Amino acid sequence: MLEILSAGYDSLHSKDFCNHVPGGVDHCLLVIVSTPSFFVIDNNKEFYPPHQAVLYLPGETIHYGAVSDNYSDHWLVFRTDNSAILSLSQTGAPFSIYDSEYFRTLLKLITWETYANKPSELILEGLVDVLFDKLKGELSSKNFSRYEHELLKIRRSIAASPERPWSVDYIAEKTHISTGYFQSLYKQQFGCSCIEDIIRFRLNKAKDLLVYTSQTSAEIAEQCGYQNTEHFCRQFRKKTGMTPNEYRHSKRV
Repeated sequence: MLEILSAGYDSLHSKDFCNHVPGGVDHCLLVIVSTPSFFVIDNNKEFYPPHQAVLYLPGETIHYGAVSDNYSDHWLVFRTDNSAILSLSQTGAPFSIYDSEYFRTLLKLITWETYANKPSELILEGLVDVLFDKLKGELSSKNFSRYEHELLKIRRSIAASPERPWSVDYIAEKTHISTGYFQSLYKQQFGCSCIEDIIRFRLNKAKDLLVYTSQTSAEIAEQCGYQNTEHFCRQFRKKTGMTPNEYRHSKRV
């Protein structure tokens, strides 16, 4: 059974925001904070950086709020008898989350579906299951480095726009770390170099254009961020074992 009472994302509050329910409530509350915040745990006020999640079960004391700047969070108020949710290994205290944008997207979808004209219980249950599966994964992971949020954001930007003039030096400078350290962190986190990712995402885009458009190799090379068509063709053949035209033909037969 799942009953969603309310949901929201990107909620903004002033710097004096505080949510305090001494005796707890009769429902569950999931909060994911996007800004620095304080949480009171066992009567101790503790300060936390952004990207924290906390699940309050019925009866647990709720006490958290803004630190100094304006406060922002995503939240879900619900009732459930799902043991997988109720048995989350940590409740009543915040824990760091790595993929904050993923959680924001899930809570955005849950909010949209909750307030739809005819909300689907099946969709909502599926989204909430994914949400808590992801939370369990975050809890079981090791501590995250200070750069992991930024690295994930960078990788998604490359995947979304591989044609941009990406370079390791430029990205490292924007991340405010040395080029060598950036390369080491990127490979440690994703299992490949940043350059390998740029090439992979560019060629993935090229494959789609070859299959679904009639554009020439030169036009596709330019759209995928290559300044030289011959370089594009050589790299494409090296990674796929085929020329762009051979690849196009093989997918249309």
